[in-house]
Amino acid sequence: MRNKSHHEKHSFAFFYAETTKLCHDNRRGAHLIVQDRVLCHRIMHVLRLEKGQTFTLFDSDKHMVCELQEVNERHVNMLLQSSACNVQYTPSITFLLPLLKKEAFDQAIYALAELGASDVKVVMTKKTQRAWGGQKEAERIERILQAAAEQSKNFAFPHVSSPVPLMNAVNDLHPESIKIFFDPEGCHLNTLIHSIYTSLPINIVLLIGPEGDLTADEKCSLNHSGFVFCRLTDTILRAQQAVAVSLGALRSMVRTS
Repeated sequence: MRNKSHHEKHSFAFFYAETTKLCHDNRRGAHLIVQDRVLCHRIMHVLRLEKGQTFTLFDSDKHMVCELQEVNERHVNMLLQSSACNVQYTPSITFLLPLLKKEAFDQAIYALAELGASDVKVVMTKKTQRAWGGQKEAERIERILQAAAEQSKNFAFPHVSSPVPLMNAVNDLHPESIKIFFDPEGCHLNTLIHSIYTSLPINIVLLIGPEGDLTADEKCSLNHSGFVFCRLTDTILRAQQAVAVSLGALRSMVRTS
């Protein structure tokens, strides 16, 4: 089997917290050096990149494409090919994510970053089954977001807020947002697509139920707050699957940039 040429090889991306600072010299061909043992290890021993291969470094604000020149255990030498600010997709999509059980929650967070959520507000519902893990959980979420951004190349990954009660989050939403709650008894999503295209909303808000769904009182409050109830499929999805299906559907159908 022939070896892949450089342009056929996978394009790797690495989260590097100092990328924006590194971009101060944004001339094409600028020689850059990064001293970061973790990054060096990943390039040398995990992915085994070779001289001349390109890769992307990014943080929450900017990303830069670089050509590898040399790497050892202490530093990476590279040439800058291009740099740009991270840009979120439009329209903006805010996802109200119930605090699910840990494994399901982690999968949902990954999908939200991978599929282009603009903002994630974690909410506590009446059927929430666990407590928030504080700073340790926030740090774990950040690592998940970074991993999802590396895989998807969606460098403008969302901010994830600490949990607040569901109706507190709902009351803080922009009044002109299109608000959708995914419920098996709702109308089909296709019926909303025309109105979304016509209105060109600045922001769309999506909400799924937690394990065991929302209570009747919570659904009533959502209805009074202007949420449209829609169903995704004719079957009952697990919460983390509903996250991926709903956001993927909206991004594919109403993405404008």
